[in-house]
Amino acid sequence: RQVIHTYHWRDFWTRVGEEIRRVNPDAVVWGNAGYYAGLDSGWFESSCDWEWRDKTDWRNMAMYFLHTTLQKQPGMRLAPLYWRWGGPGWASNEPSYPNRMLAYGVNAGRPEKSAPWREGVAALEARRPWIEASARFAGYELVTDVTFSPAWWRLETDTVEAALLRRPGAEREYRLNLISYRGYGPVDENSPKPDYGRNTEVVESVVVRVDAAAMGWSESNPPVVRRETMPALPAVGAAEAVAQPFVWRDGLLECEVPLMQVRLTALVFTDRQSASGGWRESP
Repeated sequence: RQVIHTYHWRDFWTRVGEEIRRVNPDAVVWGNAGYYAGLDSGWFESSCDWEWRDKTDWRNMAMYFLHTTLQKQPGMRLAPLYWRWGGPGWASNEPSYPNRMLAYGVNAGRPEKSAPWREGVAALEARRPWIEASARFAGYELVTDVTFSPAWWRLETDTVEAALLRRPGAEREYRLNLISYRGYGPVDENSPKPDYGRNTEVVESVVVRVDAAAMGWSESNPPVVRRETMPALPAVGAAEAVAQPFVWRDGLLECEVPLMQVRLTALVFTDRQSASGGWRESP
């Protein structure tokens, strides 16, 4: 089914970017529209609102993020608009926005139209850990050369969205981000969000299989694996990080991961035991 829509302005800005890089690779161009609302619209313009306002299936937005992130050029940073946490006249797009912001390695967009001035500085401060984490994870790369499951784009009945990120540079680190939608369904935009009372309890345990050999590890030289569960918004403090047991089966690294409803959990693969990367520690 088709869930991605393109338009000629995307081609226009592609040509603009190519010409700018040809003339001056260090130059930056900023485009905005005063007379035509589509002129400045990237693929992420207001994208995170659709899941609530159009009551669409979560897979549509997952494909939107996956498809767009796959087109990201090295060194490019994406910042989808808009992060809204409610207020008079505005529906919240939490936890969809911050979950996918970290899951796909994109920057936090400015909280425009979130009416933060109505809720005060405390509302913004409560989300600072997510903003700081996104600043780091936005430098990670979406991985396409490592096989893993669950892979929701292959199996229509999967209830888990998954994305694998790799930290660039010499220090080896992979993050397999998992979001469960077990029992989830789009709701009216005026309904309370995000948890429906279920993001503090385990709704399913999923078996994860990863081709760790493609990441450079083996049964004789295994990775260190930890599980990080991000706080339920709004929250200030550290992610819940624990060691993740695993086994080797048929050449793949296999483990069972408990997931809460619409609450991001990450499996972090490293060469050594380390602190929760990118997340602010508890004060």
